[in-house]
Amino acid sequence: MKKSNDTKIPRIIVNKDLAEDDDDEEEETQEEKKSLKQSLDSLQNILQEFQEGCGLVASYLERISNLCHFEEPFLTVLFCGLLIVLSLVLWLFGLRTVLLLWGVNKFTKKLRDSNPVPTNEVNNLIIRVPDYEMVEDAKILD
Repeated sequence: MKKSNDTKIPRIIVNKDLAEDDDDEEEETQEEKKSLKQSLDSLQNILQEFQEGCGLVASYLERISNLCHFEEPFLTVLFCGLLIVLSLVLWLFGLRTVLLLWGVNKFTKKLRDSNPVPTNEVNNLIIRVPDYEMVEDAKILD
């Protein structure tokens, strides 16, 4: 039998990287905090844009409702006149002819005028009608 001098001595390994690991963990937590703050900021921006979009849609729907309820009588009569004229044009010429003329007009607009000014007449009409908030602000206080 051999005697072995191979006794196992527990060795303590000092990890020099422990201090570096602590620094890395601190940087990671700071990055997580920054990324959390950035994600909250981006979420806040998205929700703000969504709220503004919903407000815009609600405003347009209120304006259309006020257009039908004669809140602005001149514009409502003008709108009714336009609907009557549109009905007569559709009755006289038919939908196919009207769509054909509209398409020809749309696609030849650049040939006729090199710098056409884009306008949306329906949007211009609706913008001139007040929404509920404007109607409430315009009421006479008793």
